[in-house]
Amino acid sequence: MKLSLVQMGSIAGDVPANLTKHVETTCRAVDLGAEVVVFPELSLTGYEPTLASRLAAQLNDPRFDRLQTLSDFHSIVICTGMPLAVDDGIAIGMLLFQPGTPRLAYSKQLLHADEYPYFVPGNAMIQIQKGGHNLAPAICFESLQPEHAESAASSGADVYLASVAKSPIGVDKAYCH
Repeated sequence: MKLSLVQMGSIAGDVPANLTKHVETTCRAVDLGAEVVVFPELSLTGYEPTLASRLAAQLNDPRFDRLQTLSDFHSIVICTGMPLAVDDGIAIGMLLFQPGTPRLAYSKQLLHADEYPYFVPGNAMIQIQKGGHNLAPAICFESLQPEHAESAASSGADVYLASVAKSPIGVDKAYCH
């Protein structure tokens, strides 16, 4: 299984422009043979906590149908970041597009202290299957907490997909401009 872990700069609050970048990047990853494409935390809006309540989407928002179409056509998994409207507030979400399967969403369970004014934590680990592997998503801060990875492993995951907001110093300048 070939994974593509994307590091890119998003345009703050501009979902249509970021969605276009996601489609273009996914097509490039497909051309390179990727079977799973993972974007950064809140990649569709940029990591903008103060804008999250205004930008939050529902799981089946039709704006993201293009990503589902790419997933279906190329038989790939696409993982994108988006604030999600949930019953008790706004969650830091990861939308998971799988071929021929309804969309799933994972909500970040372990928030960093500065995220609590804007987001609510998720309450469930999920897994998806691809290429004979069980993949468990993780979002940024929680991927640094051993108990999160241990929980994923104990529930059968053999691949831990960490989506992170901040890229290493110089990555954007070296590769994205």
